[in-house]
Amino acid sequence: MADKSELNPLPNSDSSLRVSSSAVSGVISRGRKDALALVAAKSDACRTPEECYRLGVKYELGKDVPLDYLKAADWYLKAAEGGHAAAQCALGDLHLHGRGLGQDSAQAIFWYRKAADQEFADAQFKIGIRYEWGKAIPKDLSIAADWYRKAADQGHAIAQSKLGDSYLDGKGVSKDYAEAFFWYRKAAEQGIAWAQIRLGELYEYGDGVTQNKQEAVAWYLKAAEQGNSNAQYRLGWAYRYGRDGVPKDDVQQAFWLRKAAEQGLKTAQKWLGGLYLQGTGVPQDSQEAYFWSYVAWELNEAENISADSVAEQRDAAASSMTGDELEHTQDRAKKWLAEHYAKVKELWGE
Repeated sequence: MADKSELNPLPNSDSSLRVSSSAVSGVISRGRKDALALVAAKSDACRTPEECYRLGVKYELGKDVPLDYLKAADWYLKAAEGGHAAAQCALGDLHLHGRGLGQDSAQAIFWYRKAADQEFADAQFKIGIRYEWGKAIPKDLSIAADWYRKAADQGHAIAQSKLGDSYLDGKGVSKDYAEAFFWYRKAAEQGIAWAQIRLGELYEYGDGVTQNKQEAVAWYLKAAEQGNSNAQYRLGWAYRYGRDGVPKDDVQQAFWLRKAAEQGLKTAQKWLGGLYLQGTGVPQDSQEAYFWSYVAWELNEAENISADSVAEQRDAAASSMTGDELEHTQDRAKKWLAEHYAKVKELWGE
């Protein structure tokens, strides 16, 4: 091994990653990324669990080195065995999703527990998810809520939202709107869109908090701006009737409904089709009316849900279209469905 006097830190790199100056000189001209890749390749040890963890992160994200889940797992394991909680959780993620390693839920839970025992909030949350879904361990909503609380108490935003769900639906805990409001508010203030729309609903109906429809709309808007389709739909509804502190505005109604429709919300698609059919808030357009009505009808059919009313709307739009327009619009709708159906199913939670 080279004498320490021959080792120089690579400029702008982690001080723990060192190779001989002669090895680096041949690659500096190829740029910092290639130099860093060589450094990582030459490093066969790290001095601290934190250094090993940081190397794991580099390989998992492909940051300054080629993305390599197997090398990430190797570095995470070194750090995890040294008691590094974040590395233990990261190693659990790789096992859970089969990245660089064979998919192994039992190993994922093993490492999550190691991290959770050190009060690592993200691991506590992930154990809660496993108990809620009954994945690899017996389903137990009470234990799930306990783990969510551990993470939520540390400020974990998604755990706070999940704990809000537990209290709202009485899953593993006694149903309690005030507690649901408390935890949703904490998560919503950290920007969790799901919590923002749930908080809006509690304000709208006065559950767990004094009814305040203006406040409800304010939270719906925050969630809608993050792309939450249900919040977008609710805003469209508010602008349709001019209620809950917003003026009646057909243009805004159509704007938010289109946002929701584009994400696959069937009720928004049907409603948007009706707006195009009537020319409400948008120019009257039979082809757009047919397009959105057709998409909503197909998605309802896929779920074996009665779609008579949307079929009537679709046929009303078709009655004022030429044969070429109808064929073109059907092709466009089918293409949209082919491109978006998987995403729509994910939105539905399937």
